Amino acid sequence: MKWKQATFTVLTIALLILSVSSAFASVTIPKRPIFFPFNNGAYLTFSTSILPLTFSSVYRDTVNRWHFGNVWLTSTADVTITAWFSSDWLNYTVPSSGTQQISNGSKPTAVYFDGVFTAEGDGWTYTGTIITVVTEATSSVGLNWGNNPPAIGETSAPSTVYANKYELLNVTINDVDGVANFENCTAQLNSSIQLQWIRTTDTFSEAADASNYATLDASNCVKTTVNSTALTLSWKVKFGWNFTEGAIFVNGTVYDGDTSATASSTQLFTFEDDLIISSVTHLPGQPAAGQQIFLTGQIYYEGTVTAPEDATGITVYAVRNNTATQVGSTSTFTAGAFSMSWQEGTDGTYGYDVYCVTDEASTQNRTEIIYVEKIISGGHLPYDIIIPNIPNQDNTDNSGSSDLGPGWVLPVGFNVAAGILVFSCLVGIVCYDAYEKDFKLSGIRKSWSKRKRNKKTEWKKKEPWD
Repeated sequence: MKWKQATFTVLTIALLILSVSSAFASVTIPKRPIFFPFNNGAYLTFSTSILPLTFSSVYRDTVNRWHFGNVWLTSTADVTITAWFSSDWLNYTVPSSGTQQISNGSKPTAVYFDGVFTAEGDGWTYTGTIITVVTEATSSVGLNWGNNPPAIGETSAPSTVYANKYELLNVTINDVDGVANFENCTAQLNSSIQLQWIRTTDTFSEAADASNYATLDASNCVKTTVNSTALTLSWKVKFGWNFTEGAIFVNGTVYDGDTSATASSTQLFTFEDDLIISSVTHLPGQPAAGQQIFLTGQIYYEGTVTAPEDATGITVYAVRNNTATQVGSTSTFTAGAFSMSWQEGTDGTYGYDVYCVTDEASTQNRTEIIYVEKIISGGHLPYDIIIPNIPNQDNTDNSGSSDLGPGWVLPVGFNVAAGILVFSCLVGIVCYDAYEKDFKLSGIRKSWSKRKRNKKTEWKKKEPWD
């Protein structure tokens, strides 16, 4: 501290002497720490990495401004100069908040706070020939008088992006020097996927994707010209079931050959890969033992009625829940609809758990209960068949209908030729059984007889031997 105070004193005296002289031709600041004090207690110094520097003059004027050649600066906080108009850059750091005023007679083309492009009016202004910079939490400031740097504008995507479904991820880029000044642009998602656009070839690509999370449809990516200084780049991309579920952030970077700009979005979109079994049903309603059971159902993304656009990587399983035996599976879907089939060899009540799997199991599953009936006389009768035109209840014959008519219900899969087919129907309180050995879909043919048996009226078609 004593050395610093001594340096201040000696340097101040020396520069005060120089300030009243107009005879010196140049002043060289040597490669060692030298401090230039302001009268408010702050100081200015140059990083030794950029020294030595030679100026036509160096002095502090009566309004607390240090002049280095044709540039002057003043500050309410300590300032360390890290670049002095090297490639048109004036860079400095500050340890605390404060205000700096700088003038070299012209307005900078760009100002960066901590490496982030900052528009005029947002922390800095230019009035007359004076640049005023207000540093709050900022630790570094860069001012550029050369090429106008590019900038990242809006980044956008659907609020929710679903697995295996193509969407457009959009980044708007700006450059006041014109769109021809762009070199390339990248969009990095969650530090694991990097999408790229190159201006000279006007091509979209994946620059990095080590885990194969993404699939880019390069031929359907889009470049849209907003105006002479702005483009919107749209990558058409889908993400696999193995991509990270939840909030996805993006870092967008655009280059123009000389400079670059970066902007971040902490939640560009939410990635969703959860599936549900929305519904299942089966046919026939009550199958017979040994008969094929057909199960159909529907899958959706969780919380939606949207089916996966691409069902690759999805498998649906049906598992008998009392034995944990897989009875069916499928990886074939039409707009999320699926079907599978199996048989049960014995009658009984069966419960089946239906679920699907990608890189994880579905978050909503279904349980289907199926009642399997016994086989009767080579066929089965899971329910009664209703005959709309039964024989008359007197001694006359009923010619029957020439077609099946309304009310007919035929058991699915029943083989009529396997044996005698038994129908039953209820008319009032009298039950009639109709026996037909040679059953045809043209209907029950005429010539019936009537006989009594145990208080029950029984109808039987006359056979040649009757």
